[in-house]
Amino acid sequence: MTRRYRFVESIFVFIAILALMTPIVDGQTVIGPPVNSFLDPKDDPYNPLRYITSNTLTAIAFALVMLVALIQTFYIFRYGAKWMLAMVIGGYSDSNQQTAYSVGFGCRFGLHYHPDSKGIYIAEYMFIVLSVCSLCYLYSRGSPAFIAADYVLLGRQRGVWERDKAEPWYRDWRTLAVTLAISCIGILTRSGYRVAELSQGFQGYLATTEAFFNALDTLPLVIATSVYVFSWPAWFIKDGTKTVHVEPELSNSP
Repeated sequence: MTRRYRFVESIFVFIAILALMTPIVDGQTVIGPPVNSFLDPKDDPYNPLRYITSNTLTAIAFALVMLVALIQTFYIFRYGAKWMLAMVIGGYSDSNQQTAYSVGFGCRFGLHYHPDSKGIYIAEYMFIVLSVCSLCYLYSRGSPAFIAADYVLLGRQRGVWERDKAEPWYRDWRTLAVTLAISCIGILTRSGYRVAELSQGFQGYLATTEAFFNALDTLPLVIATSVYVFSWPAWFIKDGTKTVHVEPELSNSP
């Protein structure tokens, strides 16, 4: 008799534990994921994005990122500037910006078919968000390509600004300076978007609207990297280890 009571008691305890483990969403008990995750993704508590990713937009972004990576890989072997590897195939201690970004977009294909997958979402978010770290690495390392930024500060000195005036655009250092400025604007735009997005939380309007992701994250970063396809640093800086000395103009005033 005692054994029977213990058995019944164990059953009730087990049922109570299951009840406590059942998730509560908006005051309603949810037994499990919805039968069809595509019917109402905006209100699907298991869909972290709250939308179904577009395979068309993902494919376009993936193709552009890979195309830029392939072209820049060819440029490195053809024209040099191996110090740009931080952006193309990764540095010694950072991830590959182009590859990481491509993997992130690859994960978005998976989210299209499995929108409730937390694992795919974590991988997508990690590769998309952290991919820009190698660009920051490249900038912080002071590669010769970005020494041109120092010249911008000397723009008042006519001799510096016009030192390549007689050269074609692909030999004029000012082209590289403009390229750097455009790239920085792209990175800052994307960074501003991410700050605003996280300030609203992961379920905020920015985070749950795909149009903002494509317009303020994907497009700025694609521009930030693709501009170097049209003005590869090796075209302007022949020797990455050479230091360029520019004599400042002396003023006649005492």
